[in-house]
Amino acid sequence: MSLFQPTTAKIEKWKAEGRTNKIVKALDEGLYNIRVAAIRALGELKDQSAYNTIQKYIDDKLEIVSIEAILSIQNFVLNDEIIDKIVDKLWEWEDEREDLLRRRKIFKEKQENKQSSSIYKTK
Repeated sequence: MSLFQPTTAKIEKWKAEGRTNKIVKALDEGLYNIRVAAIRALGELKDQSAYNTIQKYIDDKLEIVSIEAILSIQNFVLNDEIIDKIVDKLWEWEDEREDLLRRRKIFKEKQENKQSSSIYKTK
């Protein structure tokens, strides 16, 4: 286990000190709340060396981390490539939501069919 245990308080301290390298390291060591805090701090610092690091987290498996990366990267000058990446991610989430809503509707219909068919069953 690593002795390096970042916390949100440490990230705030490092941000105040401008210690980008420590904040970047916290991204690899931390849970999602640490990643969110670190990405936010890097975006607020507007340190150009952190741009690629933040960009990488747009594709994080957790949506909350990905959203923070999208919000934080807007503190930098955006090029067409990163804008396309953000738009693609937003469309991906929309597709996932539509699929989930479709599956929920099917599930509800099956549940309703089970209930209505059980009314007519005899014991």
